[in-house]
Amino acid sequence: MPAVPGVPEPSGAPFVGGHEAEVRKLEQSHLVFMLPACGAREQDYFALRIFAECLGGGMSSRLFQEAREKRGLAYNIDAYSDTYADHGALGIYAGCAAKDAVETAKVCAEQLLALARRIEPAELARAKAQLKAHMFMAREQPLSRAEQAAGQVLLFDRLYPTAELAYEVDAVTPADIVRLGQRLLDGRRCATAVLGAKGALKAGPAFEKALFSAA
Repeated sequence: MPAVPGVPEPSGAPFVGGHEAEVRKLEQSHLVFMLPACGAREQDYFALRIFAECLGGGMSSRLFQEAREKRGLAYNIDAYSDTYADHGALGIYAGCAAKDAVETAKVCAEQLLALARRIEPAELARAKAQLKAHMFMAREQPLSRAEQAAGQVLLFDRLYPTAELAYEVDAVTPADIVRLGQRLLDGRRCATAVLGAKGALKAGPAFEKALFSAA
């Protein structure tokens, strides 16, 4: 579209934070915790993708192993990153029994804090391999390939070759992960949402307290 004179550039999206909760008669409660992160055009973009992969990107991730396999708290748990041109967020989702919601929230905060402080080289290498596999396997589907291309053109005005994407992922260091982790915690803000039985409604404040009282 042609540029329109006199139209101001939109300001960056602010991350306000806060807690929302709603009682519903459900078999399990649904928890979402989010922290402000970097946008897609920032240096830490690939570090954020890897951070989310380590935290909750699959069966080998910290959240899956601790909350589901070891403690049996959550039926489903994962972490993800949402990134846009000017802003981004790290998110955690968990589905659990209402009686386990607060404990699940505390485990999420504990694992996030631990990852923000230290990551072992082997864990970082595994997360890089998983992220590259997800990115490149998606390119086998025509629709996913088209969506990736459209997103790259809209955000960066160009297409990213596969080799360049792989290089950017491999270039992330343990220090990058720790720096990003500190950035996630520095703002001392989070947004939480809880949907489920009354006993789960305190999970949002419990996550915030566990995360920032120890940070």
